[in-house]
Amino acid sequence: MPPIGRSADSDIRLEDAKTSRQHASVVLDGAAVRIEDRGSANGVYVNDKRIRGRAALAHGDRIRIGSVTLEVRRPLA
Repeated sequence: MPPIGRSADSDIRLEDAKTSRQHASVVLDGAAVRIEDRGSANGVYVNDKRIRGRAALAHGDRIRIGSVTLEVRRPLA
C-alpha cells in the first residue's frame, strides 16, 4: 500500500499544510485500485465527495488530499 502524505517515508510525498503525515494509501486489490483514508484530519475526496474508509478508483477520477488534487491515469498500452 503506497502511502500518501507529508511524511518523508511516503511514496507520494505532498508538502502541504492540510495533508496529514500518513494521509491515505493506494490499495491494489486484484485488478481493482482503491484509495483508503488513514484517519486524516482533513479527509480524502474522490470527485469532490468525501470518502469514509476505502473507495474504488477509475481512470479520470480526481483525488483531493489537503490542497492537492491528483488525477487517476491508467498507463498507455
